[in-house]
Amino acid sequence: MFKKFKKKTELSEQEFRLIYDLFYDRIFKDAFFIIKDQHLAQDVVQDTFVKAFKYIDRLENRERMGAWLSTIATRTAIDLIRKQNSWNGIPTDELVLDHMQSKQEASASLDATIENKLIQEALIEKISLLKPEYREVIVLKYIHELKDKEISAFTDLKEGTIKSRIHRAKKELRIQIEADESCKHLFGGEI
Repeated sequence: MFKKFKKKTELSEQEFRLIYDLFYDRIFKDAFFIIKDQHLAQDVVQDTFVKAFKYIDRLENRERMGAWLSTIATRTAIDLIRKQNSWNGIPTDELVLDHMQSKQEASASLDATIENKLIQEALIEKISLLKPEYREVIVLKYIHELKDKEISAFTDLKEGTIKSRIHRAKKELRIQIEADESCKHLFGGEI
């Protein structure tokens, strides 16, 4: 579908719009999955498309544009989380509301939901600390649910290299979680 863009270095306004319309929902979902805030996810989407359009000439396989955009969105969202974490815990309205809600509702299903969210947030934080090559394969494998073969085609790496990086990334995640006392209670003391 995007093969006609292959030789062009600049896209027309209509072509920009077409790409934006086709991939907006996917990119928003990717960003929201990590950020958990609708407004910040929209900021990530905007940043993603700005970056993508700036570097679209570097995309060799235009048929993989969706995966490429998802990767950009994921990395942008993780970078945003890092920036927020460096603000030294200044509470936001969302954190205050989450705290009030958890105090008001003490049902078992809510406890399970909060625990799952905490586990997910802890994993995302630990994933963001991985080496870029490990982080990339973990996000593509488990967040974007790509198969090893698809990741291999997208990253131009051998499938064996992808499997090895996934294995090493999971091992590194395990080490990080086991070393972090604040995570042990989330994972029942064992990983």
